[in-house]
Amino acid sequence: MEPGARVQLPVSPQFEHGLLVDTAALRLADTALVRRDLGYVGTGVSTLTVTNPTDAPGRALLLGGAPFGEQIVMWWNFVGRSHDEIIAFRDAWQHESDRFGRVDGYRGALARLPAPPLPHGRILPRGNP
Repeated sequence: MEPGARVQLPVSPQFEHGLLVDTAALRLADTALVRRDLGYVGTGVSTLTVTNPTDAPGRALLLGGAPFGEQIVMWWNFVGRSHDEIIAFRDAWQHESDRFGRVDGYRGALARLPAPPLPHGRILPRGNP
């Protein structure tokens, strides 16, 4: 978001939503959020108002909405449809595939954070409650 910008995002009131702030300090309705904060909005809201009150560009990720229509498999930083997809994603990550883009700003001891070893069993889908 540009500095001083204000956007209104239409969302389905049937579902919960979250705004994960990546850069700058943003406002979700009347709530101030800083980097790494997750602003939560429950059901019943049809518009999210996001403001960037700072003089620096801001970036956030909007989460929520209708659940996936299929079961998903989640492991580490990957979300797929099957155990085999997760294996392929991990392999691509380990080989620094362009699929995942560049990781800028990571200041750890390693140039790129490696994925942990896969579990010994199959990774199963999570069911929708």
